[in-house]
Amino acid sequence: MKKKMATSLLAVLAVFTMSSSAFSADYTTMSTEELSNVRGTLYNATEAERNTFRNEWQKRINQMTPEERTQYMGSGKGAWKSKGYGSGKGQGSGSGKGGGQGQGKK
Repeated sequence: MKKKMATSLLAVLAVFTMSSSAFSADYTTMSTEELSNVRGTLYNATEAERNTFRNEWQKRINQMTPEERTQYMGSGKGAWKSKGYGSGKGQGSGSGKGGGQGQGKK
């Protein structure tokens, strides 16, 4: 009885695992504008979903004109700031709390 239950449970898990990729987004059907808006929002996505997005985004970038790349990627220096990266002063003060004497083994 236990073996049959374990086998059934494994079968259900296998089906769920294989079908979970079917529920991920189909980035090939999104417009480039929609893909651009998804950038930076996949923090909680599975690794497979991030890879799927990355592959589609790279394919689109390779097909873009230089003007389109500037539009969707930014103009190089400072482009990350438009997505909220690179601004602010940081958190740490740089003062450590270690009180070690540095004696070590001799």
